[in-house]
Amino acid sequence: MTDDELEQRLRAHYRAIDPGLTPRGLGLRIGDALERRQRRPVFIARTRPAFAAALAAVVIVAVGLGLGLRPGGFLASPGASPTPTASPTPSPSPTPVPSSPGPDRRPGPPTALERVADDPTLHGDAVGPPRLVALPGGTFLMLKAEDIPGRGVLMRSDDGRTWDQVDASKSGLDAGAIVDMAANETAVVILGTTEPMTGTGTEIPNVAEWTSADGVTWTRAPDAGALRAIGARDIVGSSRGFAAVGDAPLAILLSGPDGRQWRQTELPVPPGARGSVSQVAPTADGFLAVGTVEGRSAAWRWDGSGWSRLPFDEAATVWNVVANDGRIIVTGTIETPDPVKPDQTTVAAIAWQSTDGGTTWGSTGLALGGITDARVFAMDGGFLAVLSPGDSREPLSAWRSIRPGAWEPVTLADGGTGYDRPGVGALALSGRRVVLAGNTVGTGAGGDRVVVWIGDTTAPASNPSSSPSVHGRSGVGLSPASTPAPWWPRGPS
Repeated sequence: MTDDELEQRLRAHYRAIDPGLTPRGLGLRIGDALERRQRRPVFIARTRPAFAAALAAVVIVAVGLGLGLRPGGFLASPGASPTPTASPTPSPSPTPVPSSPGPDRRPGPPTALERVADDPTLHGDAVGPPRLVALPGGTFLMLKAEDIPGRGVLMRSDDGRTWDQVDASKSGLDAGAIVDMAANETAVVILGTTEPMTGTGTEIPNVAEWTSADGVTWTRAPDAGALRAIGARDIVGSSRGFAAVGDAPLAILLSGPDGRQWRQTELPVPPGARGSVSQVAPTADGFLAVGTVEGRSAAWRWDGSGWSRLPFDEAATVWNVVANDGRIIVTGTIETPDPVKPDQTTVAAIAWQSTDGGTTWGSTGLALGGITDARVFAMDGGFLAVLSPGDSREPLSAWRSIRPGAWEPVTLADGGTGYDRPGVGALALSGRRVVLAGNTVGTGAGGDRVVVWIGDTTAPASNPSSSPSVHGRSGVGLSPASTPAPWWPRGPS
């Protein structure tokens, strides 16, 4: 190897190294070495060309390995976990792998969540899982769900710490009962009834819709015929629009960003097959849905023109789906025979993920041994998981993930035990503030009440009006929005 060839090879390897991850002064040291090599006596380089080439190769390989050099000239971030190989059959979840900071400086899930002091305004009779949304200006709205007939009390907060009840009568929100709500950057949509709920099962046909741009002043939509037709009960929102589901087993209503015009769509199933939808979640370019087909869990995706079924078919019961940054995570439960009492079954939580748009599925990396309920929330920069152990003497635990398969613990203040251990069901994000909410029901201290935790994202938000998270399902989706408008099927409601 000639001097010129050796110099070119050294420079090529140096250019392949990411300057952002190299030790300071590496370029100067290599440059000085080249200059010194050029000043060496010519007979040394000529009499030992093989030795010089071998030494250069050893140095380059050592530097590359020390810096995490990958084949092809790419550097691995220190401690980075590779994307797990997806398998058609989900495998048992391994112990969480701590994720390490990398060059991605977007806001990530919080590393600590503070439990907000108990507030009498969050107490109530038979308080159910709360709904939670965030508005672009930093305001949070909470639907404190209570048993019929007084279902649905709307609360408002500017920081997630203190909450006040919204005076619905003075804001135009003349609902007999509030059933659900969702939000995006354009509007907040409330699903309710025109008359108080009676508990007879006849209250859904008089379903109505209210919209607001600020969460303060509300306007009742002139026509909610499409919502009434399916007995709409649940609604989710994203930056591209809203989706609603109800009593019709396979029907999903889609709307534009203002939530005022609705069009019915149907999930595809084989001819003659029976199916149902259990939950819908937003992505950047549409929605995901999970449900059942002939008693087995199934998943679908809306791509802007129609629903397509994903290759997901499992005996486990999947209840929830979330998506963010190319990752889809589904959670649910599976029943297996009790090894001690064969006539009984045990319930265990499951959590699977896909990193290729739902084509293949594998482990999330969450450690779910002894866990009976896993709730995962998508948010800017990653995911937040809250795990409930089967042993009621153990408190809740929280984990954050910014890379597939890598989870690290989150400090969750007062996860509760026994009757006082909350069930967590909602997360919202506005700016850097993260609000997590759940509820306790039973005979524990304080009785039925809403429980709130607050925290901040781990990096400054680049956009204060980040897509809000609704019902624990973030408006941040799988990929940058690129579907030409309109993405939803226009038509009369």
